[in-house]
Amino acid sequence: MSIFGKKGRNQFLRNQPNKLQQESEQNSNATTGAGYAGLFSSASTVKPKQEVTSKQRTLPETGARTAMTDRPIANLHSATASTTTTTITKSTSSSLTQSASASTSDAQAASSTHVATSATKSQEADKPVTTKPKQNEQKSGDVSNPPTQAEATNITANSAKIDNAKNTLKQAISTYNEARRTLQTNMFAKRADLQAALTQNKLTLAQTQRDIKAMQKRMAQNDGSELVPVQKTISDLQNQANKIAIQLKSKQGTLDDLNRQRRSLEKQAQMVLEQGKKFKQDEEEIMSAFSGLKDPEKVLAFADAHRKQIDDIKAGEKKLTATQISLKKQLEDNINEINQAKDEIAKINSDQNANGQAITNAQRKLDTMKAKVANDRADDKAQLDKLEHQQADLTDESKRLYDQLHTLSDGITAWLNFSEPVHTLSEADYAPLILDIDSFSAHDSDALAPLSDMLQSMPKKQVGIFTTYFNIDLVPTIDAWSMANNFNPDEVQIINCLYQLQNAGEGTENAATLPANIQNRQWNATHTAETITMPDGQTNMHVTYQLDAQKKPTKLIAKIAYRQGDKVTKESFFRKNGVLSANTFYDAANDITRKEFYRRDGLLVVSATYQGQKLRDISVFNETGLQINSFDSLTALNVWWLQKSFPQEGAMIGNFKSKAYRDLTAKSDVKLVPFVDEAVVDTDDFTRWMAERKQQAFITNNVNTQSALAQKAKLPLYVNVLNQAPLPVQLSMPVDY
Repeated sequence: MSIFGKKGRNQFLRNQPNKLQQESEQNSNATTGAGYAGLFSSASTVKPKQEVTSKQRTLPETGARTAMTDRPIANLHSATASTTTTTITKSTSSSLTQSASASTSDAQAASSTHVATSATKSQEADKPVTTKPKQNEQKSGDVSNPPTQAEATNITANSAKIDNAKNTLKQAISTYNEARRTLQTNMFAKRADLQAALTQNKLTLAQTQRDIKAMQKRMAQNDGSELVPVQKTISDLQNQANKIAIQLKSKQGTLDDLNRQRRSLEKQAQMVLEQGKKFKQDEEEIMSAFSGLKDPEKVLAFADAHRKQIDDIKAGEKKLTATQISLKKQLEDNINEINQAKDEIAKINSDQNANGQAITNAQRKLDTMKAKVANDRADDKAQLDKLEHQQADLTDESKRLYDQLHTLSDGITAWLNFSEPVHTLSEADYAPLILDIDSFSAHDSDALAPLSDMLQSMPKKQVGIFTTYFNIDLVPTIDAWSMANNFNPDEVQIINCLYQLQNAGEGTENAATLPANIQNRQWNATHTAETITMPDGQTNMHVTYQLDAQKKPTKLIAKIAYRQGDKVTKESFFRKNGVLSANTFYDAANDITRKEFYRRDGLLVVSATYQGQKLRDISVFNETGLQINSFDSLTALNVWWLQKSFPQEGAMIGNFKSKAYRDLTAKSDVKLVPFVDEAVVDTDDFTRWMAERKQQAFITNNVNTQSALAQKAKLPLYVNVLNQAPLPVQLSMPVDY
């Protein structure tokens, strides 16, 4: 059973709390209008909606009776679930067309036949009686006489003429429809082929032009600029080599100076040594002369005569010794400096060798790169020439195809009365089609019922529903609705931020259990709920248990209300497997302060905070528990979610009259398939909107609206008509092309 089944609609509407409307009216009207609100708008209490009922409907053609379930005519934010019973009448039109565009024209032909026939009959009936009035004809006000024989004959003759005309028109209509259908099919098939060829040609031409630009850009970029870094490296290395040479020359000069200084010191040392020898020789000569004297007087006289010389020798030797010590120290320092200079020169020579090798390597790399640049330039030039020749050929082919397409398009306009084809919506390749339930109000039952039937007929996984409905009971509500309809959620997509976030993750089998230190337990009469008192005597929990298929209580918890005294502090809601689904927290004034929603694996995924019963913030968390986003309104949250999770190739069906639907799809960049009627299509605002959006896909209430769309269309249309009916058309012989 699909999501739009009879039982499903009733169950789903029953499960929608009035809380949604109360929340939406407080918070959503200021943003997107009455169409989008929900969980985060207020903290009002939840009340169940009234159940909808089913009625029987009779199909006009067969007389068979079948159950007709009330349609979900109100959006999920409505305060009440108003319902209607819709009688569906099958069309008995003589139109035999199958395609949407053929349906329009052929139905128009059928309607024209009907109008012509009716007009003929009306004219015959309005003709005055040609027999003269008899003398005994009663005056005005008298009782009329039965029709005369002549009048009866005229009536019979007119009836025969009408029947003949009908038969003639039926044959003509059948022939016309078949011929027009064949003409239309082949014309649009040929145009589609030409358009496909032209489109492919344009794509190839555009790609060729992009390739040419890319090649030209590449050639412009291949200007040898990649050589600059290597050339700069070589230049830097050469500069470094020059600096090293200067350092080497400077250090070599220092070494030369030190060597000269050493030689000077060694020469001074040699002179001091010679001077020392001279002092020693003079001293030995005096001592030799002195040693030969025996006479004391001569000794004294000799000593007195040579005393100054002896003193000078001693003083000279002492000074000479100091000089020798100084020269020795200077010479040692000089030798050390010479050795240090030699070490520095050796290091400079090493640096110079390394720098020279680096220059050699860089020069080799530069030569290789230059050769590559030259080869690339030659290859790019050859490729550019090839692309330019291809561009010229494609341009000529494009002109030839365009001329053929222009001629054919003129013929289509002349023969079929509109210039663009009208296809069925299934040909638009939108998958899936998602129905925005919020965009339809209680006044849209005539559209929503056949729209639901249309979606039911589509393949599984190709349809789905979208709603901005956010509430604490969202997951169990949709789960209960799924079970009641016996359908697999994998077959129908449910696009809803909270529902999809809460159903993320691997499910855990660890159902919630009650604490062990319970002081007192008090069950209700049916053992479906109990009140538990904790040891402190102030904290108690009202625990409600889930029911099985036989409506018997199970061990799995459905809900826990926590109380401190007479105040509710927290409420916890659980999935059907007993795992925590959501929490609601209350302050002392019984106002909601926070709501928390959990994934299937028990991780927090959404948190909403309130201040003064007004939504303040919505936080979204990832699978690791980290906050990944924050929003200050439901609108921002829904836009983000649609941008993130709406199927890329899908489209959203909604009522064009709903501004919230159009705004939300525009903000989230979601493709849309609006439902429109004559009142919408006839407005200038819609015409501008259709042109600005280049909108092609629609669902219309009848073929009148479809025809109006076809007249406005500048692009091929993809339209599904909910209620088929013949339309009048004036046939004329077009100019042949």
